[in-house]
Amino acid sequence: MLNIAHRGASGHKPENTLAAFTKAMDLSADMIEFDLRCSKDKELVIIHDETVNRTTNGRGKVCNKDLAQLKLLNAGDGEEIPTLDEALSVIGNRCLINIELTEAGIAKRLAKALQPFYYMWDSILISSFLFTELKIFYYYMPSMKVSYLADQLNIHSMKEISQLPIYSLNLNKDFLDEDLLEWLHSLSFKVFAFTVNSQKDLKTMRDLKVDGIFTDYPDIFHR
Repeated sequence: MLNIAHRGASGHKPENTLAAFTKAMDLSADMIEFDLRCSKDKELVIIHDETVNRTTNGRGKVCNKDLAQLKLLNAGDGEEIPTLDEALSVIGNRCLINIELTEAGIAKRLAKALQPFYYMWDSILISSFLFTELKIFYYYMPSMKVSYLADQLNIHSMKEISQLPIYSLNLNKDFLDEDLLEWLHSLSFKVFAFTVNSQKDLKTMRDLKVDGIFTDYPDIFHR
């Protein structure tokens, strides 16, 4: 079962920062997940929310600020909002990476941005709740793995994911059960569960035989 650091080791360091990614690697995470958005000047930056309000000392929408403005913000403990290039350079081949496309319209830009990091393609997974973004990304980068994010699966979502060679389904832990896991595994999907932060939930996911968990505390495996 993969130990996937949700926004880095976000239970220990400010989420989606280089400090959180470094801490996740120090805690032996197998994979680091982070969220991607686009600045006003079309730079790919790592932040989850549409606005900077919750995670920084600033206010306003990410898309209304250029990179220089975003870099002036404190993302917690003096950390900056990282760019995609900065994150990939820090993580390198030390860990698997899950890049979540958090907003529409950035899939093509990401495909282009990943070209210089060709040596890392095998270790990168692209995920999103936005199926159209996955389709666009796959069109430009068919050799890379894509993953569908969902709280629950329904007929519509299953019809969607049948259009792509989906590598994994990243699903809300609260809606997983033995029958669903058995069925999805029979269809050759890997199943990653989010977000698992307690020993009780960890045991449940292990019993269900999920393929990986997203956690804010990568050290949960070693407690």
